[in-house]
Amino acid sequence: MTNGSGLDILVNRAMRAWWVRAWYGYGAAPQLLKNFCAASKTIFTLTLATLSRPIVIISILTNMDNWKVELKVFAVDFLNWSIVLTCLFLKVPQIFHLNNKRPSEIKGISLHAIAMEIVGYSIMALYNFKNKYTLVTYLEYLALLIQEYIMLFYVLRAKGYLANKYTSMISGTYIVSVSAFLIEIIPKETLNYLVPICLPLSGVAKVTYIRGMMKASNSDAISIETWTMSALTNAGRFFTVFMDSADKHLLLNYSVSAILSSAVLGTAAYYQLQAQTPMISTRRREPSVRRHYHVD
Repeated sequence: MTNGSGLDILVNRAMRAWWVRAWYGYGAAPQLLKNFCAASKTIFTLTLATLSRPIVIISILTNMDNWKVELKVFAVDFLNWSIVLTCLFLKVPQIFHLNNKRPSEIKGISLHAIAMEIVGYSIMALYNFKNKYTLVTYLEYLALLIQEYIMLFYVLRAKGYLANKYTSMISGTYIVSVSAFLIEIIPKETLNYLVPICLPLSGVAKVTYIRGMMKASNSDAISIETWTMSALTNAGRFFTVFMDSADKHLLLNYSVSAILSSAVLGTAAYYQLQAQTPMISTRRREPSVRRHYHVD
């Protein structure tokens, strides 16, 4: 039996199925199904005919190494763009989470952690910009900075620090420092010495998040979705760097970030599950005393 006749039998059996006959009976686009079956039969037949030729098989085996290289490049590029697109919305669940909470309900989220993340992202964005790297390599830092600014606003408002004079002084110092790097009042070579501190800053920020949740015994203000994406993007970056350059410093950076992001995620999930679990009373029930009445 040839492949074409075998496919004809399968198509005919499908056409005799009760749901296909019912579809035909109601007149629901019968021509569409015919066209689909005919196209599937043609593609399947051509594929078998092509692969059955020895020349095609020899060509595939000969170019296997090239295909592996191209597949590797495609996988890395696909993962890079997936990470960038994810970072465009990484903090959005956290922002909506803060927006839906009353100021008194924002607990377990650290103001110092957000400030350290802003400093770290700013250094990395400035370093890439001043070295004239392609925008794709640091677009995620710009997206994360905008989201961190919005988070900072919500937390400052919740803690009553928006009108604080120290908040104005620190914000002014930050703006002046970034501007000084952009117009090169501070030489860009200084960034070479600041980049290595981004890993400790990121690590301390995440540890501060964990410490804040443990201190408050509450993680209602922490978004599980945000930290899930953070852990996955850091793990993805570890893979892309390993496949691309295998830079030991970058591998260490992303591996530590992935582990600590997972730790924040685990801590937040633990306290949120604890809050949803009903408390079981441990108070012992006193036995009832039965009274006996004696009638003289």
